Amino acid sequence: MSRRTALLLFLVSAVLALAVHYFMFEMTYLWYVQVEQARLMRGIYAAVVAVILLLWALFPSRIAVGLVGLAGLYFPHLIFASDARPLLGREITLGGLAVTLVSVALLVVATQFRIMWKRSARRHG
Repeated sequence: MSRRTALLLFLVSAVLALAVHYFMFEMTYLWYVQVEQARLMRGIYAAVVAVILLLWALFPSRIAVGLVGLAGLYFPHLIFASDARPLLGREITLGGLAVTLVSVALLVVATQFRIMWKRSARRHG
């Protein structure tokens, strides 16, 4: 695979993966929340995205990106009571986890393209 193709695949898949991940986060947790809760959760989510971007730039690891991606979609369960907003009784279920894994899989695919780009740069650079 050429260096240019690997870069293009990485960029397209990264944008798609982050867009789907963000959409899932917003649709899952930011319904009927207080302004302070929304700010807190969006701030933490922004930090998660920053970590993913740093991993892609400095240490592209499929496992690390996958774990950070999962943490980005489940951290509200660590800071809010399950019967309070934004969770409102939502628990982590197998069905929910399956849907979440689609988003995380896209992040992992983007990471794989980043790794391929890095390898092609070494071979051709």
